[in-house]
Amino acid sequence: MRVAFTPRLYAVALAVALSTSAALGQTGKPTGKSLPPKPSAPASTPDHAVPFKVGEVLTYEVSWSSLLVGGTAELTVKDRRTSAGRAGYYITAEGGPRPFLQKLYPFQYRADSLLDVKTLLPIQASTFSEERGRTQLKITRFPATGTTIDYEIRTATVVHEKRQVPPYVQDPLSVLYFLRGVTFQPGDTIKIPVTDGGVLYYARVVFGSPSAIRTGAGVFSAWQVQLTVLDEQNQETGQKLTIWLSSDARRLPVRFDVGLPVGTFVVTLTHVGP
Repeated sequence: MRVAFTPRLYAVALAVALSTSAALGQTGKPTGKSLPPKPSAPASTPDHAVPFKVGEVLTYEVSWSSLLVGGTAELTVKDRRTSAGRAGYYITAEGGPRPFLQKLYPFQYRADSLLDVKTLLPIQASTFSEERGRTQLKITRFPATGTTIDYEIRTATVVHEKRQVPPYVQDPLSVLYFLRGVTFQPGDTIKIPVTDGGVLYYARVVFGSPSAIRTGAGVFSAWQVQLTVLDEQNQETGQKLTIWLSSDARRLPVRFDVGLPVGTFVVTLTHVGP
């Protein structure tokens, strides 16, 4: 059966791309990487070195199968702030359709994450979506123990629960900045756990070799990073994501290819600010 492009499919792709749809259950400590300290890093632990800084703004265009430019997205490192005695980078992701699609299918998506400056693990994260007048807000808090989460989902009602999670758990947005901050070699594989609204996902992360990637912001030599999304039982979900990270010191995410059963959605960097 042929599935045509619709604004709803664009909305799904945008949410997947911004969140990176990632992550994997920690089946033992990954090898061959420079991982951040454990979640309980003491106050004397220095800040983890990162390739991004406060004020960085990355702007993207979102297209379907490289044919239809349906919308834009923006990733921003807003500031450095403290919550529950922990310092973090406050990172946001926002996106929505271009005006012609917005009229057909009103949709907005926003995510944020407070990323611990010492561990590169989230302190708190949220996602907000508005779709044809229906809104949903998911908030997840990550205690310093690193083994539980406290989350709530707000729609017409509010669901509030706690659950156990694997060590090194991430939220969907923080995965991207975590990957920018670790060291790797071609062929390396790591597993990273991710939770969103109390749901745990798994993803296989495989680092490939760099190649030339042309974008609206220029031509970049970029590492290919492939993520395969699994469910909590380690079964493939049919979603795959390829990210290209620039091979220079900034490790810019210059392109995302989101593989879905209906086709490939491409998210391409158009501007680096300020």
